[in-house]
Amino acid sequence: KNLKFLACCCRVTRKPDPNQFRLLPQDEEGRRRRAAAEEQERHIQQSLNDASRCVQFWIYDDHNGSNSVGFGAGTIYPPSNGAARAAPAVVELAVSNGHNMIVCADAWGGLRIMNWVFQDRYNDERGGGGRRRRLRPTPKQSAQLQLHCDDDQVDCKISCLQFIDNNNILAVGTDYIQYSEEATQQERSGVIPNATLLQVTNPRGAVCIIDVQKSRIRAVLHAHSDYVQCICPLPCGGILTAGAKMDATVRVWEGIEITSALGLGSSKYETQSSGEEGEDWELPPLVLTEARVMKEPGYVFDLKVLPDHSKNVMGPGGVYAIAAARYNVIKIII
Repeated sequence: KNLKFLACCCRVTRKPDPNQFRLLPQDEEGRRRRAAAEEQERHIQQSLNDASRCVQFWIYDDHNGSNSVGFGAGTIYPPSNGAARAAPAVVELAVSNGHNMIVCADAWGGLRIMNWVFQDRYNDERGGGGRRRRLRPTPKQSAQLQLHCDDDQVDCKISCLQFIDNNNILAVGTDYIQYSEEATQQERSGVIPNATLLQVTNPRGAVCIIDVQKSRIRAVLHAHSDYVQCICPLPCGGILTAGAKMDATVRVWEGIEITSALGLGSSKYETQSSGEEGEDWELPPLVLTEARVMKEPGYVFDLKVLPDHSKNVMGPGGVYAIAAARYNVIKIII
C-alpha cells in the first residue's frame, strides 16, 4: 500500500543570551529569582534540543474519499542505544514514495533509514456494533549509515539529500566541519553506535550517490567549489545540483552518465565473491568531475521540475520546465 504522509523536522534558531545572568543578585530574593530563571532557561533549551532530535509525521487516509488524517500524527524518536552522548539533531529529510521509506539525516553525518511497517488495527463500526480491520502504518528503522572522514580535524556533515529514482538510490550533498586542535571530544561529532560507516574522502562540494538497500556509495559527483544546497532529479534520468554562495552555479549531470556510474544493468558494481572463504568485495565508487554549467538561473536556493501534464511529454527526451527559487524570485526555465 502506498502512503500519503507529511513529515517535518525542527531546527533550533533561538540562542541563549550570554548576558542574561551577568549581574549578580545582592539579596536572597534576587538569588531565588535568578535560580528560577536559570532553571527555566535550562528547561527551554532542553525542550528545543529534544524537539530537534525528533521527526513529526502526519498520515493521510483517503479510504472514504476524503483527505482526512485517518491515522493522526506521530513522532519518530531518536534511537535509545544507551550512548553516553545525546543523539544529534535531525537536519534533513528525504522520502521515497515508491518504497514507503523516509531517511532522516542528522548533524553527525548519519542517515537513519525508516520503513513503514503495517500493523493490524481494529475500529468499532458506528451503530453496527461490529469491528472493522485496518492496517496502521508504523515507522521502523531498517538501517543506520554514517558518512565519515579519516582526518581527525574534519568531520562530514550533510547539506541536502534527495531520492533520485525508485531503486533505493539516494543522492546526498556533503560538506565538512573543520575543528581546531584544541576542540574537545564533546565539541566534535560522535560515532553513531551500530552504524555502517561510509568513507568520504573530500566532502566539500560532493554529492554521494548511495545505494540504500546495500549500504554503499555507488558514485560521487564532485564539480562544485562550495557545498551543494539542493539536488533535483530530472525526468530524463539526469540530475541538477546547485552550489552554495561561493560556487553559485547549477550543473547538469546527464542521465547516461548517472546510469553508467551506477552500473545499472551491469554486474560491474555488484558484489562478487572472492577467495576460498567467499568474502565479498566491490569496486570503489566512480568519481565524476565534469558537468555542464547552466547559463541560467545561477545562484539558487532550490530547484523543482514542473511537468507539462497536458501534453504528456514527461518521458525521456520530453519537454519540461525547471522552477528555480532565489530569495523572493522564482525563475522558470524550459
